[in-house]
Amino acid sequence: MPIFCFKKCLWDILEGLRWVNKYIGYFGGDTSRITIAGESAGSWSVGLLAVSPLAEGLYKRQIMESGSPIFLAAENNTQNLALSQRVAEMVGCASPTFNIKDYPGPVVECLR
Repeated sequence: MPIFCFKKCLWDILEGLRWVNKYIGYFGGDTSRITIAGESAGSWSVGLLAVSPLAEGLYKRQIMESGSPIFLAAENNTQNLALSQRVAEMVGCASPTFNIKDYPGPVVECLR
């Protein structure tokens, strides 16, 4: 999934999950058993939804295959911090002025 697509794509997925929650009963489904899944780039979306407060309560289980939004290169903390900041901003847990470097506790807590 290209970086420019994250915001639009995630909003589309969230809207789809809201629709499923509203109408699943009409198809014999159960809102307490909604599972989302993604493979490769789709797995990135599932991973980002897992840490987003906007997706809270919209699904119960997730399956991630062959991908993660958190790619850590242990030898390069600068890249890790920059990537973590980008993910935190994408899910609404950080901003350029409220960043993970200066406010690690609150940002990480939001990501959880």
